[in-house]
Amino acid sequence: MMITILVAFDGKRIIGNRGKIPWYIPEDLSLFRERTMGHPVIMGRKTWDSLPKKPLTGRINVVISNGLVEIPGGHLTRKSPIYLAADLQEAIHIACLHSSNEIFIIGGGMVYETAMKSGLVDRIIVSQVFGKHKGDTHFPKINWWKWKRRTLEKHEKFDLVEYTIRTWKPFPEI
Repeated sequence: MMITILVAFDGKRIIGNRGKIPWYIPEDLSLFRERTMGHPVIMGRKTWDSLPKKPLTGRINVVISNGLVEIPGGHLTRKSPIYLAADLQEAIHIACLHSSNEIFIIGGGMVYETAMKSGLVDRIIVSQVFGKHKGDTHFPKINWWKWKRRTLEKHEKFDLVEYTIRTWKPFPEI
């Protein structure tokens, strides 16, 4: 099972401002939809609240919250594509029940930070947005030297970059 963080941030690692994305790039949103379609997505309650349309269709939505979450159209049922989890560990467990190959963690800042500290993340896919933006939520600082960088695509307003965890061999094979 691959656990992937999917995030868009600018040069200062800004991911949000007052509960909203500080830019509007339809091409990036389209790539997000394409990449996550058919896979479970894990998010915090604030990210859930910020979604313009709930739930994200075609995906199992797992929301991490220690309180109540407003579910559009009524209450949560077992057949609903929306599940609540108390923490990241429970969210990953729920997502694993609905996927055999990949889970996406889609925000926000605290969920990203918890995921990075957990050591469970295999890959980070970043839309590195050009320009300067105002924001109050940042992607956590991480040791980028532990990650191998590869540019996937270049676009007019962002670069799509993949980071995979480095595998270290202490001694060369003889």
